[in-house]
Amino acid sequence: MFYLNKIIGVMMSPTVMGLVVLAALVLFRAKRRYLWTVLGLLWFWMSAIPGRILGLPLEREWLVDGEIPTAESFPTADAIVCLGGGMAAAMNKVHGVNMFPGADRVWMAAQLWNAGKAPKIICTGTSKASTLGLLMDFGVPESAITFLEDARNTEEEAKRIVRLFDCSDRSIGKSRDEGIEQSTNLNHRTILLVTSSWHMRRAKLMFEKYAKGVEIVPAPTDFEATIFFDNGFDFRELQPGTAFMNEYYLREWIGYFGYKFLR
Repeated sequence: MFYLNKIIGVMMSPTVMGLVVLAALVLFRAKRRYLWTVLGLLWFWMSAIPGRILGLPLEREWLVDGEIPTAESFPTADAIVCLGGGMAAAMNKVHGVNMFPGADRVWMAAQLWNAGKAPKIICTGTSKASTLGLLMDFGVPESAITFLEDARNTEEEAKRIVRLFDCSDRSIGKSRDEGIEQSTNLNHRTILLVTSSWHMRRAKLMFEKYAKGVEIVPAPTDFEATIFFDNGFDFRELQPGTAFMNEYYLREWIGYFGYKFLR
């Protein structure tokens, strides 16, 4: 199912579909009006308009009085769960990390820890060295970090987190200030769920479905649509990077409704 979801996601990409159709039209020497139509649709998809339509509704529900929330505004919890994304392995020989826009997640997790919101950070993803290195650079000790490497998507992350909580006290660890172990009663677990704001709706749905008994407190970050697209419609903008962002938002809506109504 994991690989099937990935394949379907690629095949449903408007950019991929548009380029395939455009190549077929050129190959079969179609009439120019068809070429211009496809080019026009690709231009529209690379503009800020789809990002405003698809991205802003995903992010607006997480704003507080119209503002992006800060770490200090969240309550305390048993743990901070930072979902993977935004980090890549440093492939060169120089010590460091490679960060994508979603690296805000790691930054927010560190901000929450430094604000005393939870004694432990649980991270997921495929770039353990980069994530740990950045968290430690932000002042989080390695002893306060648990890294889960066997979760490949949000559904598996939710299932893995609840198993981790149910295994032993060490899943949460000890209070940074008092050294008191947290309760092992799963019904009293509270986590601050950190992920990109545009991904939070689907992530929260997953955790509520699979991590039953755990209270989920959304701690969103990475408000890309709010920052880049909340300035009105712009028909002139044409950037491949904008198309990629629009596809993130489209996949989120497809994934959200797919899980909500089909699974």
